[in-house]
Amino acid sequence: MAYGLVVTVRSLDGRYHGAGDWPPSPARLFQALVAGAGLGGPLEGEVCEALKWLEGLSPPAIAVPIAASGSEVTWYVPNNDLDAAGGDPRRIAEIRAPKSVRPRIFDAAIPWLYAWT
Repeated sequence: MAYGLVVTVRSLDGRYHGAGDWPPSPARLFQALVAGAGLGGPLEGEVCEALKWLEGLSPPAIAVPIAASGSEVTWYVPNNDLDAAGGDPRRIAEIRAPKSVRPRIFDAAIPWLYAWT
């Protein structure tokens, strides 16, 4: 099968900490592309048109390396409720909440591929 667009994603350390299914959905890739494109300011012109075009495509074929579940770790992170601490960032320790993470471990030399026909 011929593919018209292939996006290659490389991991720096062979770990994926995202919640949910493996492999990461095309929606996560799209979010990353939007976030990266938006680093310079509001999205405009050809960038917006390209993202809208990509958003309208059928789902891609996805190829990722085989992954194993890593050890579960609990981190204590702010729960995005600084208002509960009176809006004072010095009181952030008061709003920390546990977040359990079980990373996926894989060979970082093998890229993820998202391919559209």
